[in-house]
Amino acid sequence: MSPGFRAGLRWLSGIAVVCGSLWFMVSQLSLNLGRLGAELTQIPAWGIAVTTFIFAASVLVDNVIWYSILRSVQGQALSLTDAFTVLNLSAVGKYLPGKVWAYAWQIYLLDRRGISPRASLWTNALTALAAAAAGALVGGVTAAVGHLGTLIVLLSLATGIALFGLMPLHERLRIVARLEKRLGFDLSYATFRWQHWVLAVAGYCGMMVIWGLGAVVLAASLQPGISLSTGATVIAGMCLSWLLGTFVAIAPAGLGVREAAMALALANLPGRLGLVLPIATRILLVVVDLALEAAALAILWYRRAQPLRNSG
Repeated sequence: MSPGFRAGLRWLSGIAVVCGSLWFMVSQLSLNLGRLGAELTQIPAWGIAVTTFIFAASVLVDNVIWYSILRSVQGQALSLTDAFTVLNLSAVGKYLPGKVWAYAWQIYLLDRRGISPRASLWTNALTALAAAAAGALVGGVTAAVGHLGTLIVLLSLATGIALFGLMPLHERLRIVARLEKRLGFDLSYATFRWQHWVLAVAGYCGMMVIWGLGAVVLAASLQPGISLSTGATVIAGMCLSWLLGTFVAIAPAGLGVREAAMALALANLPGRLGLVLPIATRILLVVVDLALEAAALAILWYRRAQPLRNSG
């Protein structure tokens, strides 16, 4: 099989993944709009606009954290523009079952920009672990403020602490080094300083708070004068439902799982917030993904005549 044929096959596979993901996203939008059409039309325009802006800001913060982790892994270099393009172009793959399509397409795009597949995989493993630890920690703290129950608070905090303590485990425990030697694993490339790990988790904690505040703004536009406890409950519902949806690999982007978990967490909120917020936030998050996908495609189109290179 010639290199040109393999490259063409990869591009066709990527296009198929993107088209399938976009179709799935649009179908979910139409389905959710149909389910709660009357309630969703009551959301003020300012609430939709501000929430969408905050959600987009949280995704951009995620992009910056991913970019900083990549640069910390063996000194890999990539321009921030390229990182934004690759991440948001491949992100729609998460809307397909299995959640591996986004990573596969991302690895291919990064490889064309001089980033090795091993560095891509390690960076994604670190970001996923840091984001999960942050989601559990922020969810646990806000669940305590929102009085969601002692069991939920303790489980969330314990999960966050356990995930936080996993990295960089092989650099701290001798038993891991011995297992590495005996089993033939090579973790020498997986160097990540403790300070960088703390900053990554702290950055994702900030991102989760920003993300949750977007839902709080939406809740406040529907139910003016919500209390601190209600706001904390909304943030906890966003973080913990995202965490649960992430762990369920068969659910594309956590669809269905996240909404059900969030509705359960918000069941005691005033009015119809517990019913409307899970669907409304999902719709706005899909809109943000589509907008950033369009921006990434626009950048690719603008730079189509430029040769791909490893730009620092």
